[in-house]
Amino acid sequence: MTAIPTIGCYVGFDIVLNTGAWELGVDDLGTGTVLGQEYTTSYTNVGTDVRALTIQRGRSRELEFYPAGRCTVVLDNRGRDYDPLNLSGPYVTGGVTDVKPGRLIYVTATDPTTGIVYRLFTGRINNWALDYVGGFDAVASPQSSDLLADLARVDVAFTSSADDMGAVANEIFAQAGVTQFAYDEGVFQAQAMTWDTNALAALRILEVSEQGALYADENGDVIFASAHNYVYELRSRVSQATFGSGDLTYESISIEYDADDVVNTATLTRQGGVEQSATDADSVGVYGTREYSKTGLANATDGDALAIATHIVSRYADPTVRIKEIMFHPQKNANLMSQALSRKLRDRITVTFSPAGGGSAISQECFITGIKHDIRPQSGMVTTFTLEDAEWSDGWILGDSSDALGTGAVLAI
Repeated sequence: MTAIPTIGCYVGFDIVLNTGAWELGVDDLGTGTVLGQEYTTSYTNVGTDVRALTIQRGRSRELEFYPAGRCTVVLDNRGRDYDPLNLSGPYVTGGVTDVKPGRLIYVTATDPTTGIVYRLFTGRINNWALDYVGGFDAVASPQSSDLLADLARVDVAFTSSADDMGAVANEIFAQAGVTQFAYDEGVFQAQAMTWDTNALAALRILEVSEQGALYADENGDVIFASAHNYVYELRSRVSQATFGSGDLTYESISIEYDADDVVNTATLTRQGGVEQSATDADSVGVYGTREYSKTGLANATDGDALAIATHIVSRYADPTVRIKEIMFHPQKNANLMSQALSRKLRDRITVTFSPAGGGSAISQECFITGIKHDIRPQSGMVTTFTLEDAEWSDGWILGDSSDALGTGAVLAI
């Protein structure tokens, strides 16, 4: 049994908020603050006041967008340190409280065995919830979302280049003032497009057009991953751990065989293009029509839109039996704790399971597409990984010598 990790909860109380109802670009001091840039002069670690911590990042189903990650911290507030009405508290400047929504926050956990400090979440506080119990207890709960949510608060109005999807994502990041980001060279080409929407909506169009992924990582970087990102990244291409054997035991496992995952008709239309559709008649005969439809895509050709529609139907025409979730207690041993703190979204892992009724053991390679931590420093820690089947990513086609392996084979899409 290992100890609970030491929690660090760092709040930028002295941050200067941007003007213009969350418009990003220049702050009140005119210093050119931009989205993703930590523009507080210092952070205060309130970790010793943490009573509970819940972090949830990632998505629950394939073909869904990654939503903004969420974090809720429960702080001991019996001294009214986090009460914005207490103007005698420690976080007051010039008679004005610094306990405000909009402050940046990040959370760390120190592995009790190795001493390695892991960043678990970076975001912005949306709300300070204050709860008082009788006359003897009080807590303050800053509720935060990661910086993906900020993308919906800034508009972009420009004409992007005809280039690969990753390069266009880079242009949108630049227009939005994002400084902390990473992007892949896209597999598909984008047409030149005129944008007049918020940055998140624009990037979502590229995400569908590329069949990639858009999310914010634990460090606050916004990531635009290409359709082939699972191949380019070693941590996604090669299994990083095997759960269900040795020290890496879990408390529960969920296996799903769900018709809601079926897509047997995909209809995609690029901007200025002709509707492209693919259908699996056998699947329609069994499950009825289950459609995936998107319009206004950025793809340069109708052929690319048809290729994506065909890929989606070929992959989702029939449901698969897949491991959906594992839950475990990291305190059981040092190896579990290390895995809980170090694993990232889109890491590949192997999960094994021996059914109670006997027969062959199940072994499946999965991508981690959701991570949830529930930490109570005085009691315990529970970690849950939401998973997607990784077997589909092992299909390959020839014809692209630019892949990361240098073999001329790239991930089939």
